[in-house]
Amino acid sequence: MLDGTDNSKLSELAQTFREHGGSAYIGEDAWAHLEAEAGPTMSVFIDKYIRGPFDDLLEQTPTDIPELRVRLRSDSIYVQIGAETLDIKRDEPITPNESLF
Repeated sequence: MLDGTDNSKLSELAQTFREHGGSAYIGEDAWAHLEAEAGPTMSVFIDKYIRGPFDDLLEQTPTDIPELRVRLRSDSIYVQIGAETLDIKRDEPITPNESLF
């Protein structure tokens, strides 16, 4: 995982991989592993065309995740993310006992 943001679930998953004989690399360890496996020439490519844009993207990512709301209505599914909304109309309304799945 190239993003080194602390995440307990990711750490748990990495530990499970290691316990079963696998390898897991997170953050700087992942970048170092990738560059070591790539060799000197490809490491320059990775740094310029992958890591640079990746780091730029992470810097632009908002730290506050907007609230997500989803409402199932008889005639539509209403989705709201932050201030943006989407109302998906159904061709046929859902009956009270109907399962969606």
